[in-house]
Amino acid sequence: NVTVLLDATGNGSTTATAVNNGSSDACGIASKVLSKTLFTCADVGANTVTLTVTDINANVSTCSATVTVKDLVAPAALCKNITVQLNTAGTIAITASQVNNGSSDACGIKTITISPSTFTCANIGANTVVLTVTDNNNNVSTCSSTVTVQDLVAPVALCKNISVALNATGSVSITAAQVNNGSTDACGIQSTTVSPSVFNCTNTGTNTVTLSVKDVNGNISTCTSVVTVTGGPLYNYVILAAKEAELENRSYVYSGGVGVTTTSGRADIEQYSTVTAAGTFVQSTHTYVSSGSSVTTQINSVAV
Repeated sequence: NVTVLLDATGNGSTTATAVNNGSSDACGIASKVLSKTLFTCADVGANTVTLTVTDINANVSTCSATVTVKDLVAPAALCKNITVQLNTAGTIAITASQVNNGSSDACGIKTITISPSTFTCANIGANTVVLTVTDNNNNVSTCSSTVTVQDLVAPVALCKNISVALNATGSVSITAAQVNNGSTDACGIQSTTVSPSVFNCTNTGTNTVTLSVKDVNGNISTCTSVVTVTGGPLYNYVILAAKEAELENRSYVYSGGVGVTTTSGRADIEQYSTVTAAGTFVQSTHTYVSSGSSVTTQINSVAV
């Protein structure tokens, strides 16, 4: 009995001489012939062959032997690098076929597996994976490749409308947290900002602001909301009237505002009067500023 090892092409051979175990004849042997000398992947395992021995007088005898064919050649494992993107849940799974770069074996491949095969936000960047190739005769080879994981999914920006009141100085600031309505991202939010964030008397009423949400991987989403700005407390006004507020000639307002609380009312700023100091304003649906007078901040709405 003999053993034949297949080569990388899946072929192997033996000879009658290798199988012959001392066959003899008193008058001499003319030939020894083996019934099968070439073997392939299909012959892996035990194969019965017949050795035919002919002497010089043409007498013939035969015997049987077992040729055990083995495939000990590992497959050729070939890998390639790939780039994948996380989904909205912050995960991604890959298959061996994505990393396999044409692995082969003369006797055929039984399985190809990859490890690891799942990735999350914690795996952003380069990750080494191992491809394991097993052929039909259980020979194993491995190779490694780099899986680059990216997060290209923008966060979900959610806004809500809010109302704010001016303070005693006629201004108010808001934060992103006040407008944010539960913005989310699978990998986490790095920052939220709102613009504009500062309002004064000129912004009384509705104002559109933009909330920008940035995730930990630099993706950005925005949403808009309405910020309704209302007047501050009554003591912001140094003059407050229901129908008419009038500044006589050469009057000066050093702080606070001049306001009229009805839509039919009016504010009259007579000659050479000024409402120009920091934080001062005139708020009325109808305002008359005479020649030589000046008003820095004029709000065309009823005073509150």
